Amino acid sequence: MKKFNIFYSWQSDLNLRLNNYYIKDCIVKALKELKQDFKLELRLDRDTKNTTGSPDIVQTIFDKIDICNIFIADVSIVNKNIFNIGRKTPNPNVLVELGYALKTLGKERVILIINNSFCKIDDLPFDIRQNRITQYTLSKTKEIKHSNNLKDTLKKALKDIILNYESIEKQINKNENRQHDLKIFENFKNEFDEVLLKEILEFIPTNLRTNQYYYNYLDKIANFADNSDNKYIDEDLNIKFKEFIKSINAMNSLCAITMIFDEYPGTRYEEESPDAAESEIIAIQRSQRYLVSKECYDDDWTAFNQNRNKIQQELNDASDLIYRTFDSFRMEIKRKLFI
Repeated sequence: MKKFNIFYSWQSDLNLRLNNYYIKDCIVKALKELKQDFKLELRLDRDTKNTTGSPDIVQTIFDKIDICNIFIADVSIVNKNIFNIGRKTPNPNVLVELGYALKTLGKERVILIINNSFCKIDDLPFDIRQNRITQYTLSKTKEIKHSNNLKDTLKKALKDIILNYESIEKQINKNENRQHDLKIFENFKNEFDEVLLKEILEFIPTNLRTNQYYYNYLDKIANFADNSDNKYIDEDLNIKFKEFIKSINAMNSLCAITMIFDEYPGTRYEEESPDAAESEIIAIQRSQRYLVSKECYDDDWTAFNQNRNKIQQELNDASDLIYRTFDSFRMEIKRKLFI
């Protein structure tokens, strides 16, 4: 039997019989009728109910919201009177619990209630009145036993959530996954210099040469992808990103296979400047060159030139592949993350 935990966030500033007790009774009655309609275990919870000892009240409430399926809150204005000239507001504790519930559960699993005898929807803070508000009117205790409107409205609202619960969860998970992937891409953009990548992809095939700075930069991109924290949840995004990284690694591997270190008079080493600034380190790394050999050792210049042309074509192909896989990855980012 499927279980549903319903958490009720209440306030005691207004008449308890007209708000807190009445709302709780309506929730209990609605749940009782729903139990008869569905084979469900529906459980109402609130504040530190059924918690032993002297618990941390705030953390206990947050823990209960974490495991609840539906959150109900009385957001009636509690400071609306002629002597109060401050901003109208619901109970502050209810607002804290509501904010946590919206972040944890999403608005689709939240039911907000107001007593129109104490406030109207327009009295509510802007960010609250943008949510679905369940209203009832009760100003006198003698009206309670004749009032079933809130119970019926709550039953319908609860039933709608229960019937659509799986689709609501899927949408919430989808949104959470999107935020996860969006954060990874934002972190990637902070590490990634597209202008520098284009410089590298144009320079290497044209000059048949690279340098330590280019090597390190391409490795930096690959190392970002190797971090398990940087895996996209969306499988299509993950595939496109892996294809891009694979093309980056292929370029570095091709350079390592086809090029040799070129120690020339302008070569510098980091050991000469251990406390150098970043710009100085970059200059040192750029001076450390690797190139396709210019020496023909057997005097077969035809074969030598053919081999250089072959390497240049392979480097051009590797460069083109990086462009294609990056464009494909970027299009998938736009399609899935809407940026």
